[in-house]
Amino acid sequence: MDEYFTLESMGTFAGMVVVLTVIVQFLKPLIDKIVCMPTRYVVWIIAIMLSTAYTAITGSFSWSSMLLLLLNSIVLTMAAMGTYEVTFKKLETK
Repeated sequence: MDEYFTLESMGTFAGMVVVLTVIVQFLKPLIDKIVCMPTRYVVWIIAIMLSTAYTAITGSFSWSSMLLLLLNSIVLTMAAMGTYEVTFKKLETK
């Protein structure tokens, strides 16, 4: 394996959930110090930014697909939130 993560693997559902979970686990404590915001909104905003960035980088971005992108980011958020709560919340209780 030459690379840990590639653009092609990020384009899959599982890849996007992994990236989203890692970014949220890294940024959420920093965001909480600036503004107290529920985690699901932070995850959704990051999911929208990641999805938009990915479609822009691959050249498949169009304004007509923004509704689909927003809906897909909700699905990504729900999957990443399950992972976040299992990993991060268990660490907080110990």
